[in-house]
Amino acid sequence: MRGRVSSRARRYVQARATAHMYSTCIIERVGAPVFSDVTGIATAGARVQIYEGVCRIWEVSGAQPLAVGEDTLTLQSTNLSIPWDVEVVPRRDDEVEITSSLTDADLVYRRYRILDVVKGGDIRATRRFNVQGIQDSKDWHRA
Repeated sequence: MRGRVSSRARRYVQARATAHMYSTCIIERVGAPVFSDVTGIATAGARVQIYEGVCRIWEVSGAQPLAVGEDTLTLQSTNLSIPWDVEVVPRRDDEVEITSSLTDADLVYRRYRILDVVKGGDIRATRRFNVQGIQDSKDWHRA
């Protein structure tokens, strides 16, 4: 049987959860690539920013090396949280760029792709996403 959570308890939990969001990020929705029949060239889809604000990014498990043929892949479960009450809810394949971090300067400019959306429990303190790194160098960043 589910009990009802008071609005006071919900506000307390949300405040505690967002108090640990020491990074900021931008989340973008990426449109499908456009293919030109005339030139035979595909151009990247348009990007629309759907969120900018505080976030928390953390690894659930340590890196696990996996040998595939002659290559070695590194697998790691990484999560991202943003406040619950955002206007547009991010979804699978949206892209995230970390814009600042009080706890880890190496996260800045890293980009991630959302793999899965996890909404959380009854209290809904944060929106949580499973993400995958798509760029791990500072060579590319916004001009």
